[in-house]
Amino acid sequence: MKSRINTRVNIKPKIIGYCLDDTQKDILMSAAQELNTDICFVGTDCAGEKVGYIAQINGITRTGLMVENPPECEVLIMSGLKSTVIDKVLRILRERNISIDLKCTVTAVNQNWELYRLIEELQREHKAMHEKNK
Repeated sequence: MKSRINTRVNIKPKIIGYCLDDTQKDILMSAAQELNTDICFVGTDCAGEKVGYIAQINGITRTGLMVENPPECEVLIMSGLKSTVIDKVLRILRERNISIDLKCTVTAVNQNWELYRLIEELQREHKAMHEKNK
């Protein structure tokens, strides 16, 4: 089931990278510039923040929560992007042989989750998908 953020709320399109290496960051920065989209990179120090806060969605404030053992996996989060732009981002990554296993969009549901919780859910879904495909 897909969940959508209310489009009446002003959401600035944004690409968010979590725990990415320099090569991944460079390619995503180039893609964001080509697609005229904002981009930011966060690390484990932001794992306790709400996804919507990181995506700069109005009304979602900083929690300041520190996570003791934050996940250290690579994650790509897309917020407020049209499906055509998401497709272009993914195409650019494929063309440049960049693999980021955990990818998602910000939804009305997950915008209120702490980032570490979203990552845990993405890891569960990723594992389940690969076990099903065996």
